[in-house]
Amino acid sequence: MKPISTLRVAILFILLLSVTAKEKKKDEPSSTATTRLGGGDTAETTATTTDEGAILAIGDSWASLSGNYLANVCGSSTTRPMQNDGKSGSTAKEWAYNRMGVEAIENRRYEYTHVWLSVGGNDFLDNKCDMSIADKVAANVVNVIKQVVDASHGEAAVGEVAFQQDLKILYFGYSIPSRDVCGQGRTAQLFARQGEIIFDAIHNSDYAEYVTTFDISDAFVTSESSPLSDPSYFADAIHLNEVGYTRLFSGYNVLRFFDCSVLQIAQMAQADGQLPVGVLVGSAVAIVSVVVLGCFCLKKKR
Repeated sequence: MKPISTLRVAILFILLLSVTAKEKKKDEPSSTATTRLGGGDTAETTATTTDEGAILAIGDSWASLSGNYLANVCGSSTTRPMQNDGKSGSTAKEWAYNRMGVEAIENRRYEYTHVWLSVGGNDFLDNKCDMSIADKVAANVVNVIKQVVDASHGEAAVGEVAFQQDLKILYFGYSIPSRDVCGQGRTAQLFARQGEIIFDAIHNSDYAEYVTTFDISDAFVTSESSPLSDPSYFADAIHLNEVGYTRLFSGYNVLRFFDCSVLQIAQMAQADGQLPVGVLVGSAVAIVSVVVLGCFCLKKKR
């Protein structure tokens, strides 16, 4: 058996990704992002729905205004079961004290595997960016996580319904607003600091293993808008618009969290111009290694 050139396989793989992404972008209608965002209870897409990887979005307006976009987080060809229980204007304190996360689990439509949690922003804004409450906000965020995890493990309080399921929870906080909502040029620094305190509280909690965190505070900050976010991604000072959600949920870390395949990550990120060179090279090397190893084993058997 003639050995396969690893360089040739790598080149073929890269070309395949490039062509597939271009075809996908060409075939999709220009309203794809709007369709994904939706606004109702079901994602408006003609794609085939699968029962795997059900997603629950809970929290404040950052969650609620995202609609059903996450149903197609891995691409428009596959629609995942999705429930959005975000409540605009809600706070981490309300979610913790009223056990609203447990309520979302009780009223579940699917057996969720992934949860996106977005709470804490309103607590901070309602108190005029007062950093003295930062630790309390962080404690309430951790409490919500605890309640959701406990409920998913069958450890609900009296009168509540739980189910046995290991959940993966995503918490990435908030991006710096597009306007100086805290005043006196403090917004970027205070938002970033509040996020750090919440991340630290999660990492130091007994529930850290269930939560994936990464910082998106400067995700929309450009050289022109710095230190604030670029307003072209925002519907107002605080909330993302459709372009913003598209960019946010097409990010490599988000796609990885939701268990999108290597090919799906490559397609989505390349289509949005966000594909890290390291990811493409790493993917090519991984696939080439498997191919070469397979060829070597085959040759050895013969």
